[in-house]
Amino acid sequence: IFRLSLGKKTIHKKYASYSDAPTRTPFQIVGSSGLLELVVKNGKATDYIKAPIMSRIKLTVSDE
Repeated sequence: IFRLSLGKKTIHKKYASYSDAPTRTPFQIVGSSGLLELVVKNGKATDYIKAPIMSRIKLTVSDE
């Protein structure tokens, strides 16, 4: 399990597809390019996080 932290926000939910996630919920997904992406279904991750461009991201791996 990955925990992705950006500023004061931490996103730990991960879904296999957009259709699996609840609306307006931030989550992680592996995109078509194979990269881990932070997204919000039917919204913008930038609106949720409110972090400046080029902000540091902390990715933590957990066994939980």
